[in-house]
Amino acid sequence: MLRGPNLRRLVLLSALSLAAVAGIASSSDAAPLTLTDQNSVIEIDPNSQAGMYTWQVDGTDNLFQRWFWYRIGSAGPESSIDTISAPTVTGFGGSQDGKLTYENAALRVEIKYSLVGGAAGSLDSDLGEQVRITNKTMGSLSLHLFEYTDFDLKGTPEDDTASLVSPTAVLQTDGTSNIIAILIG
Repeated sequence: MLRGPNLRRLVLLSALSLAAVAGIASSSDAAPLTLTDQNSVIEIDPNSQAGMYTWQVDGTDNLFQRWFWYRIGSAGPESSIDTISAPTVTGFGGSQDGKLTYENAALRVEIKYSLVGGAAGSLDSDLGEQVRITNKTMGSLSLHLFEYTDFDLKGTPEDDTASLVSPTAVLQTDGTSNIIAILIG
C-alpha cells in the first residue's frame, strides 16, 4: 500500500479472469448507475461506451472514463462491451457493490464492482473490479479484452503523469500529492 505524510492516494485493483462458469443475475433497468461508500461515489453508464465516467473522492472527480472493449479474432475493430447486449444489473442504487452482465450467443461478460471509501477528508478510496468472461460456444473463441482508463487526478488532467512500474502496475501522479496504482492480476 502507498503511504506518506503528504501522500494522497487512490488505489484501483482490477482482477481479470477467464472462466467457463454459469451465473444467474436479476434484471433491472440500466439507467446510469451509482455506487457510494463513505467519501466516494462512482457513476457508470452501462448502455454506452462512456462506461464509468465519475469517481468522486471527497467531492473531487478523478476520472474522465474507464471502460472495456473487446474483439473476437485477431484482426478487425474493437467494440465496446455494451454492444454485446443490454446489461443485466445487480446491486447498485447507492450501495457499495454492483454487477453488470452482458450476454449474447457467443459470450457472457460479467463485471463486479466493489467500492470502499475512506473517512471524510482522507482522500482514500479503493475500487475493486473483477471481470469474468464465459465462452458460450462449443469451440474455441479468440477473444481480446481491452481496458481503457483516463484518470484526471484532482480533477486536473493537464498535470498528470504515469509510468509503468512493473508488468502489472502503473503509477499515476498529479504533482506530489495524488497517486494511483492500477494492479492487474
